[in-house]
Amino acid sequence: MFKESLSLRAYTRTAARHAHTFCQLVLPLNGAIHMQMEAFNGKVGVGEGIMVPAQVLHTFSADEKARFIVADLAALPAHFQDLEGPKFRLTDALSAFLSYAEIQFQQSTSDALEHHLVEAFKQLLLSQRQVSEHSDRIEQAISYIQQQPSATLSVKELARRSCLGETQFKKRFKAHTGISVGQYITQTRMRKAQALLRFTDMPVSRVAEEVGYHDMSAFSRRFTLFFGQSPKHFSRL
Repeated sequence: MFKESLSLRAYTRTAARHAHTFCQLVLPLNGAIHMQMEAFNGKVGVGEGIMVPAQVLHTFSADEKARFIVADLAALPAHFQDLEGPKFRLTDALSAFLSYAEIQFQQSTSDALEHHLVEAFKQLLLSQRQVSEHSDRIEQAISYIQQQPSATLSVKELARRSCLGETQFKKRFKAHTGISVGQYITQTRMRKAQALLRFTDMPVSRVAEEVGYHDMSAFSRRFTLFFGQSPKHFSRL
């Protein structure tokens, strides 16, 4: 009997090919997966997901170090039929949930916890209704920001990685995300910091470094301004 599930997985560079009787969503936590199936042939990276309908033959491969949350579901919400293609960009809420789920899987799981995670995940899928696919160049920048929040994330460097001029990059980025590059970087860093504070035992100073801050005062001010509460309010220590 089929049981809906969420799991933490890794794949290999050797391409595998199969189909299954259930619907599947593959959601990268780090790295990317190359997926090939009807009407799609490309990579799916951090901040994105790809849906594989039941009975659809697909080929996939990934770097062994990459990690993914994979959802095996009996069916997908009806509005997924309205998406332009199988690849979609995650909402911020769903991205935050994946970080939480990763931590849970790395520690320990139980049938009750897994059921809770699956049900919460299915509810969050409903928020994908208004999300559309970004251009490949902007996707590269977004994936880099989410994978490397501690890196020096200047507009100049991100534009270079996207093979765009700085002015064009900033316009395209805001058109796709609704906010500026700087706002997106801050948002990504703060939400990552909040997740680390809530779900790990990292001290505040280490969390600050993980999201690119080497000045504790600057991190604390930015965090408090963003959430309305200090980092210590969320810390488990």
